[in-house]
Amino acid sequence: MEMMDMKMTPEMKKKMGGEVPAAGENEGPEYPYGSRITLEDDHVDGMGMGNAKTGDEMEMSGTAKVIGTRSEDVAGGKRRSVELQITKMGMAKAKKSNPAKALYGDTAGGKAGGGMAGHKGM
Repeated sequence: MEMMDMKMTPEMKKKMGGEVPAAGENEGPEYPYGSRITLEDDHVDGMGMGNAKTGDEMEMSGTAKVIGTRSEDVAGGKRRSVELQITKMGMAKAKKSNPAKALYGDTAGGKAGGGMAGHKGM
């Protein structure tokens, strides 16, 4: 499943409310309304998130059911929305990415000299 960055671009902010503030000014929210969820005690404990701290990144996966769709004509075009009911969800502390491991695999315990071992030259 491909992930979409939900952070609003300056174009999105302008489309939603007009002026885009100059650098350094209060730029408003980074993410659109409706992109947050709040979990209460039972779910926090059930997913092992009791030690989560503000600023921690979590990986989330889940299943949702479409419970409503809406399309309306507004000045400047159409606006659409989909309302989802999360039916299943899991959370885990986000893993730190390792670009070298992603490119070259796990080379721990490998031969010294890098990834060209066994390479037949021209």
